[in-house]
Amino acid sequence: MPILKHAIKKKRQDHRRTEINKLARTHLKSALKKNLANPADQSVLSTAFCAIDRAAKHHIIHRRKADRIKSRLTKKLAKAAPAKTAKKPAVKRG
Repeated sequence: MPILKHAIKKKRQDHRRTEINKLARTHLKSALKKNLANPADQSVLSTAFCAIDRAAKHHIIHRRKADRIKSRLTKKLAKAAPAKTAKKPAVKRG
């Protein structure tokens, strides 16, 4: 148990920040799970991106990790919804 005033205040701040960080981490994880359940949905992807960016902004996760997660989610979106335009056959010019 802290005795000094600054130690008591620090403990109080740490507890408050821990609760806020837990909430943000839970929000991030739930957004990622929703995206993994339905990777083809663009609105779910944008919600996940928003949660990832917010977590990176508040240092819940590292910004490079946020970029890595967003890249992987985008790849899954591309794989889940393949391009509808077919490739045109190459035209030989002679």
